[in-house]
Formats: sequence, C-alpha cells, structure tokens
Amino acid sequence: MIESKKVLVITFSMSDDVISMDRFYKSQNIDGKVIHIPSSLTAGCGRAYQVDIKYKDYMKKILKENGIFFEGIYEIKI
Repeated sequence: MIESKKVLVITFSMSDDVISMDRFYKSQNIDGKVIHIPSSLTAGCGRAYQVDIKYKDYMKKILKENGIFFEGIYEIKI
C-alpha cells in the first residue's frame, strides 16, 4: 500500500514567478520542484511549486520578503 503524504503547493498567476521561486530555493538547497497544477487547484499560469510541508512558514516569509507574487498556498495529499 502506498502511503500518501502532505506537501505544500504554491500557485502563481505568472510563469516567471514560479521560475524565480525555483531558482531561489535551489540556491538555498531546498528540495522543491515546479509541477503542473493539480486538478484540485487552479492558477493563472498552469504551473505551481511543490515543497515539503515542513517549509511552510519559511516559504511564506521568503515570498513576502522577496516580493514573489503568488496566488495561493495549499496543503495537499499526494
């Protein structure tokens, strides 16, 4: 049986913002990735950023401090 786990998914209206976030977090050695929007969510650009749920507070802080615009932050099971 495959166990599901919760992840953090951040949605964006523009692809440039997803790319900016991906570059920044890779420079911080955070293991996240750009994904297609899960069918349960919607976003303007069709892409989202997925990262471990343990980074939730850090993500919110960094998004705000760096002016990276996002549509929503969601906890979903995969």
